[in-house]
Amino acid sequence: MITKVLIVGGYGTVGTALCEMISTRHPDIHIIIGGRSLSKGQLAASKLVNASAIKIDIQDTDPLANLPALPEAVIVSVNDQQDHLLRAAIRRNIPLIDITRWTERIQDARIIAGMESPCSPVIFASGWMASATSIVIAAARGSIIGVRGAYGVHSVHGVHGAYGARGAHDTHGDKDILPLDHIEIDILFSLQDQSGLDSVTHFVNCHQPFDIWENGSPRTVNGFSDSKKVTFSGNRVYTCRRLNTPEQMTLAETGLAKGISVRLAFDSHITNTALAALVGSGIWARLSKKRRTSILHRTSGSTNAAHEFVVTVRNKDTFSTFTVMDPRGQAHFTATSTFGQLERLLGLNGRIPSKPGISFPEEAIDVRRDIEAMESFGVRFSCAAKARKNFSHVGPRR
Repeated sequence: MITKVLIVGGYGTVGTALCEMISTRHPDIHIIIGGRSLSKGQLAASKLVNASAIKIDIQDTDPLANLPALPEAVIVSVNDQQDHLLRAAIRRNIPLIDITRWTERIQDARIIAGMESPCSPVIFASGWMASATSIVIAAARGSIIGVRGAYGVHSVHGVHGAYGARGAHDTHGDKDILPLDHIEIDILFSLQDQSGLDSVTHFVNCHQPFDIWENGSPRTVNGFSDSKKVTFSGNRVYTCRRLNTPEQMTLAETGLAKGISVRLAFDSHITNTALAALVGSGIWARLSKKRRTSILHRTSGSTNAAHEFVVTVRNKDTFSTFTVMDPRGQAHFTATSTFGQLERLLGLNGRIPSKPGISFPEEAIDVRRDIEAMESFGVRFSCAAKARKNFSHVGPRR
């Protein structure tokens, strides 16, 4: 039986990278590239060894109605704003991965799932870089890295036991592992990096208040506020500000952490200062959404620049810092994480398949395999741990 995977938006920036990865690692999978432009899909498919294209419009009430045969999985790499694709997949019992849902849209999906009662897995991997941040945190909490994995590499990239070596079996599901006290995720966004059009979703409404979790309880904060200076690789220091991302909700709800804060900085001090001024003055909120989107699209780069985030975990008396970087940029980074979710969804490469219903990448029992997959594609990991007294400035801010 031929396994077919439909990638909606497969000729986009992230979709193209993902298709290449699947074609290389799993050439037996038939990739169906879907989108509104059949010609773009056909061009992308012609560059792969086992692929075809089909016209799909997610604005249609039933986007999957005209498929000649149902795929074994659907990957959504475009915004399914009206949930047509989600409903169509659930009703046909097709496993689905969505990498584009922001926080409020995950809540919408839960309502839909409650009405539709999915009998197949539905993975929402819409945290930063297809939830790569959440995967790193799940690995840190479970102390599961440091064994030779499916791709023949030692995670994490020459740093033996960076997340604590406990052997080949994952511990994420252990009931005796308590939530981490507090997590800070700081992102460095390169303006030179080529990003997909849907990436600007994170910034269009960056002025709006949202909830974070501290000490096990939600608290409302202002968007792009509470600045702090963060040192990234190469001793580069940038001012990061709060950003609304789904992992600030999902990491708390899945019991991985009591508190989570996500901040971001552009690799341009001028851009950081300008956007902070626009948001702080209220001008950004008064601009139309179309105008805000247009401004952000003009800042998007056209080359591949490294994408990096730093995770600082505070737990009891220890602070651990994990620096994660993809030298090939955010589109490639997102694709590597999505690739791991596809293997999980279909039980490929020895992965433990997802259970029916909604889940998040950080809930995988074998989350170390996601780390191994990302590392095999060139994502770099490093870790450092220090005593609490050296990190008195890290933690919840009011």
